[in-house]
Amino acid sequence: MRKVKDFFKNLVNFKKDGELNKPKTIVAALILVVVIVLVVVLVIPKGNKQEKELTAKLQELGAQFYEGYYHKAIGSTDEERANNVKKFANIGIKVDLENLIRFNSDDQDALTKLFVNNKTDAPCDQKNTKITIYPEGEFGEKDYRIEVQLACGFEDGKKEDKDETTTKKTEKATTTTTTTTKKTTKAKSKK
Repeated sequence: MRKVKDFFKNLVNFKKDGELNKPKTIVAALILVVVIVLVVVLVIPKGNKQEKELTAKLQELGAQFYEGYYHKAIGSTDEERANNVKKFANIGIKVDLENLIRFNSDDQDALTKLFVNNKTDAPCDQKNTKITIYPEGEFGEKDYRIEVQLACGFEDGKKEDKDETTTKKTEKATTTTTTTTKKTTKAKSKK
């Protein structure tokens, strides 16, 4: 440690007239920049691009399901729909990937192929990959937030446990991404 300290101390020596020794200062600055870049690259975790894409796709599918089907099917008038979805404000409406794929009948094959972990080539668990839709606000067609839960094996590579019970749990590990997608309609003015 002392040698490293002495190296940097001697690297930025002052000349007799008080000016910095420019070549040594430049080398020290370059070493410092390289160290900072390495720390940033190694310390800051890289987000899983596919995980983010699948989360966004699930949110999109959830929005289509809720706005295009569920909200309309739960009642015949706006007031009836609002009263019916209000019951789910706290517990949410849970829809798994299997049902979201079935709902999008035109894209079933494409969606099934999309929800595959690129690193392991294993398909996402269609029963445990799901969204939860929480109606809120005025409980209109666009008044909700969506939470996403992925079960695609993204966590398997992040944790390596040797305990058998932990290994069994990580095989079915799910990534819960609480992503809030809020769609709100403007408040209706009362006359």
